[in-house]
Amino acid sequence: MFKLIVKNKDGLVLFFSALVLLIITTPLTAKINFYQNDDWVYYRMAANFMQGNFMLDPISAPTFYSQGFLAALFSFIFGINRLPFLTLVFSVSNYLLVAFICYRFLIKRLVPSILVGLIVFFNPWHAYSIWGFMTENYFLAFLLAAILCFLYFDETKKFRYFIFICVFSLLAFLVRQVALVLPISLVGYYILKRELRPALYSGLLSVFILSFYLFLFPKTPEMVEKGLQFQHLFMFDYSYALVYGTLIMLVAVVLPLVFGAFEYTEFKKSPVRLALFVLLGSGLYFLLSHYFKPGVVSWGEFPYFENVWERTGFYPRGILGTKYHFSGIYDLYLYWDLTAKILLSIFIAYWLVFKRKIVNFFFIFGLLYLGLMILTLSFHGRYLLVLVPIFIFYLLTLKIRFNFVQLAVTSGFVVFLGLLSYQFSMDFVLSNRYVWDKSRELVAAQKIEPKMVEGANAWKLTYRNLARNYLYEFSYDSQRVNKDYASSFTLVEKNPITFPFSLFVDPNIYLYRRN
Repeated sequence: MFKLIVKNKDGLVLFFSALVLLIITTPLTAKINFYQNDDWVYYRMAANFMQGNFMLDPISAPTFYSQGFLAALFSFIFGINRLPFLTLVFSVSNYLLVAFICYRFLIKRLVPSILVGLIVFFNPWHAYSIWGFMTENYFLAFLLAAILCFLYFDETKKFRYFIFICVFSLLAFLVRQVALVLPISLVGYYILKRELRPALYSGLLSVFILSFYLFLFPKTPEMVEKGLQFQHLFMFDYSYALVYGTLIMLVAVVLPLVFGAFEYTEFKKSPVRLALFVLLGSGLYFLLSHYFKPGVVSWGEFPYFENVWERTGFYPRGILGTKYHFSGIYDLYLYWDLTAKILLSIFIAYWLVFKRKIVNFFFIFGLLYLGLMILTLSFHGRYLLVLVPIFIFYLLTLKIRFNFVQLAVTSGFVVFLGLLSYQFSMDFVLSNRYVWDKSRELVAAQKIEPKMVEGANAWKLTYRNLARNYLYEFSYDSQRVNKDYASSFTLVEKNPITFPFSLFVDPNIYLYRRN
């Protein structure tokens, strides 16, 4: 990859585009001085690694070691508070890897490859994980590197590429356990191709990783407690909602590529097939939607799955109260959801009627990964990030034609995702920065323990207050909206969250002191 980038003009353009992404996202990364979601645990483990303590935290579910050792090395040089810059480098690497895979193996054209890479980079699940020290973007980078090596191996059958598959698969596994899906997918893929030697290699790699995890890996209590939930297979509403909801969301975040997967000239060849396609697509839309009960998994509304990208932005439940939103956001979600459902139905119908059924590595990986997600104890939206490039790669195997119209539509969609992720990212970083800065200020000025401040969620988890007798609270709710704040608290400060081109209406966070 590096050799091609250096010697090829298109490769240099690709590398330069990644550098531009790194430069424009660095200023916001520099503002991160807080923990968020689960990364307070990962920071703590990285600090322990620096002290020579390599035991995982008891409440850590990810395997983490690859990320932890990299973080410890980085922190020795730059300081542990600079870890968001390491995350940013890995996030930009995800863009570069996706774009390069598309350029070298799937599209073989520069501009559409860059656009596809940007779709992944600006995807809300990916954009959310840029800001901090979460595991998702690290895992995705190692996984994409393993997939790149697989594509080289599949093309050349040179054994050295399989060695690299093993290396990156292990690195990915030592971030998150679900990396085991990759070698198992390779087994299925090569068995279907009747290539027994690569299937054997992949099977040995799968057995090695699984045996290592089962018998040698120092599992935490959290890993043991979050074992596979096979009873979910017998819970139709749950499994169906997870699978159908996932497919809706995947179509939603790559809309123009799904449109491009249709070969419209085929509609003219057979009126009978065209009629069957229309009837089947219409029927599937009503049938699939009829049984969909997203509330049994998470939210009942688009974007369906909780924990990172939700209706009002990134991780809004990290701060108390009902978060503000921008005008028209619910109409946007309504029509985005409807478009995705319709497009998913007609894509399945097209795939069946016109026999565009391609079962390849990406199809097998997606199927196995989705099956594994059904078995997880709890499902979060950030788990879908892995499937975004996999779904894109699968669509590209259907030979999307990037003509002028397709490029224009895809470019417009990239701009849309970029603007949406800009709004949510700026709001998320500035909101959490304010709450953490003010919380530290209160602790110092009022001479109180950190646990007396009910700050953002990661603050509360870092400084636990089991009695919940907080003296100060931050909330999105005003005293006019929340009567409890009007009767039992005194308003200390009202802080607006402002940034250039913000679309949010009355974006305020309120600080209260208990009476």
